[in-house]
Amino acid sequence: MKLTRRSLLAALPAWAAGPRPRIRGLATQRHTINNRDYLFVEVETSDGITGLGEAAISGRIDIVEEAVRWFLPHLRDRDPAGID
Repeated sequence: MKLTRRSLLAALPAWAAGPRPRIRGLATQRHTINNRDYLFVEVETSDGITGLGEAAISGRIDIVEEAVRWFLPHLRDRDPAGID
């Protein structure tokens, strides 16, 4: 079957109705650059996609990291597209 724009658009409703990815885990990575603390958060999904974000308050990296870990039970099995 040749992949065309029409065939791709025709397949979108079937794809959209399929199972949505879910959050499976969070991982944190600490880095200090020029005396500033950074905390990067990796969001792992059920589809194997990993998203990357930042969560940091300079000088309070320990508290922020614990807050991110505290949120994991509340975020697990939720749709990652709807999380702000």
